[in-house]
Amino acid sequence: MLSILVNILLFILVIGVLTFIHELGHFLSAKLIKATVLEFSLGFGPKLLSKKFKGTEYNIRLLPLGGFVKILGDGDPEKKEVKEKAKNDDGNLHNKPRLAQIFVMLAGVTMNILFAITMYFIVISNSVVGNSGWSTVLDWSYQDFKPIGASITKEVIGDVKYVELEADGSAVKANLPPSGTIKTIDGKEIEYAYEVRESLKVDASGQTTMEICNDDSCKLYTVNVSDAGTIGIMLPTNYYVVASNDGNAFKTQVPFSGEIKAIDGEEVKYASDILNLLEKDKNGKATLDICTETNTCGTYTVDVKSDGTIGVILSTNYYVELSYENNKVFAGFSHLINTVRLIGIKFGSMFGEAKTTGDYSEISNSVSGPVGIYFLIDYFKNLGFVTFLSVMGDLSLSLAIMNLLPIPALDGGRVGILLIESILRKELNEKVKTLIINGSFILLMILVIFIMVKDVLNIQNIKDMFR
Repeated sequence: MLSILVNILLFILVIGVLTFIHELGHFLSAKLIKATVLEFSLGFGPKLLSKKFKGTEYNIRLLPLGGFVKILGDGDPEKKEVKEKAKNDDGNLHNKPRLAQIFVMLAGVTMNILFAITMYFIVISNSVVGNSGWSTVLDWSYQDFKPIGASITKEVIGDVKYVELEADGSAVKANLPPSGTIKTIDGKEIEYAYEVRESLKVDASGQTTMEICNDDSCKLYTVNVSDAGTIGIMLPTNYYVVASNDGNAFKTQVPFSGEIKAIDGEEVKYASDILNLLEKDKNGKATLDICTETNTCGTYTVDVKSDGTIGVILSTNYYVELSYENNKVFAGFSHLINTVRLIGIKFGSMFGEAKTTGDYSEISNSVSGPVGIYFLIDYFKNLGFVTFLSVMGDLSLSLAIMNLLPIPALDGGRVGILLIESILRKELNEKVKTLIINGSFILLMILVIFIMVKDVLNIQNIKDMFR
């Protein structure tokens, strides 16, 4: 119950901060062009707190799921006589040049982007990834990504090992030892786990020569490779990378990266072993036997959180590092650009696959609303303050992207209307414009409700995503 209460308070705080940052952009820009700001409200519904200062009414309202800035001439639903009186007012936004109006419309998005850049800079500058920090860990599928203002490196955690042989696999038939280290395949040195798969694919339906080391002795083996490029060996996933500098693993001075050999005296080979054993130690302590890439081994006692985490990311024998070491000043900005590009690559891949298979469920599940944000907060709050700031940056960036969509009720749509008026060199009918904006807002609310219902119906899937 306490955890749920904390999550709700954090949810309100996150939504409140992001909304405040966005609306502050509209407020400051309106003030800058000398437009009259009638109201600055956080939340919707009945007023809880209200204060009028220099012509602007500042409110905190009951429902903490958004906010708004009311500017004179910006669709304010005043009585007809009040509108007529304000028509020639110097503070009327409608009377300002269209460039000034566009400036006000885009100021909220700009503030969200600046906030995201700031969060990313703080996170990257406090990173414990790599030899000197200023880096973040990427998924292995992005190892060929070409970043802007950064570099991609693959950092080896340990040797490429296999820990098990399939009973009827060709590796068993070739008399490979039950476990060992893969040194070469067809004479090529193997440094990264993915190179095993790539090398065996080349030899599919043929034979390969592997140098395997076991107990300080090495030997060459000739192995038949299946049509699928497999030989029946199981690679371990018990390597790890410390996730943040305020997680329990970091606080216990666990090496930044290495191989978890055992937990509480029980041998581990795969990620599932680690997750299952830590699950047993919830709210307690776990004893980890760890070896680094230099074969330095030690035992560490780490506090395990209520969700069975200790602040590490599980890996293969290497991790992909996105480094801003040579671009520290602009690290936050560069990371924002790279994040947008990575999101584009991911969605492009998802749409391409969905178009081929006809299954769009993965795309649908990737779009979430307040329910998804709740579980996102619930998961990342356990990974430390710095990591949580990264989530704040991601959500702020998402809010900026969403508001740029060409929907009339959003900032991007409002800018679109202003651009159309500029091209036509005349204003659209006020009633038609209001109808379009209000109609799109109603449709947007229906979409939000639909997404919330979808999230509730798929709540177990959302929970599983953050396990």
